[in-house]
Amino acid sequence: MADQKAPPGKVLTASLQTIYTNPSNSGVRETLEVRFNNIDGTNDAAITACNWIDASNSNLALAIVPVNAAVAAQDGISILKLLDPGDSIQASASAANDVVAIPEVIAAEPV
Repeated sequence: MADQKAPPGKVLTASLQTIYTNPSNSGVRETLEVRFNNIDGTNDAAITACNWIDASNSNLALAIVPVNAAVAAQDGISILKLLDPGDSIQASASAANDVVAIPEVIAAEPV
């Protein structure tokens, strides 16, 4: 029987969803790496939006990946972003269940 476990991270849908938040009470600035992997296996997919939500600027949403960034079948792309306490990352894909977003904090420093 095939392994039916969900992939690590958050499987994206066609709607924006939060994939990571630096807690507002963390007291640290985090360096976050987000890997976007195409898990479809056959078809190319796109990251239709990926936004940084800036908590210190009235939750202003700023694009950090080009709109409709292509992710080839069985391939991936990654980004690095500094997140202050309260900041978050949101993303969506061209089709549900084609792209998984895997966030990983690779460094943290007190603010």
